[in-house]
Amino acid sequence: MKHRIRYIILWFILNLLLFYTIPSQALFTVKKAECTSLDLKHSYFKHCEMRTDAKGQTLLNIYVAMRDKRPINDIIINICLFKIAKNYRMPILNETIDFCAYMGASVMSKMFAFINRHFNKFTNANHSCPYQHDIIYYGVDKERFLSEIPAPKGNYVLLMRVGTNQKWKADVKFYAVKH
Repeated sequence: MKHRIRYIILWFILNLLLFYTIPSQALFTVKKAECTSLDLKHSYFKHCEMRTDAKGQTLLNIYVAMRDKRPINDIIINICLFKIAKNYRMPILNETIDFCAYMGASVMSKMFAFINRHFNKFTNANHSCPYQHDIIYYGVDKERFLSEIPAPKGNYVLLMRVGTNQKWKADVKFYAVKH
């Protein structure tokens, strides 16, 4: 028990040091996005890609087609940020939020606010629950949507897991490099 408490305290201090003392002038660049539907009866990904537009910007495009058209009032999102070393993924952050509560009452989640600030401009999922339509993220700049996360230089994976009705429905992984 003492070792577990020490580990939790050490992990908390490490996260504080990483997120509040390291300057964030370096740029995150998303190199790859992977989308996986965990319940094809519920939804599937029509698009999960990075495209270059006419201006030369590389943009993330994600289109989630909903097969289950019933209203969804219970959405849980888990966000994990891992720093990748040679043979190890060091978890820097692991946060789960109630998306409906967040969108309905602006319940603050610092990590989710960093990510959602850039996604909100480019999606039709920028309103409170219920959701009965396909979810579209179109034209998210790959260089901006992770830019405000304070982290040291290196390779990272941002995993977003989405669930409804107490079951995970989809995973989206973003592989990024902080220069």
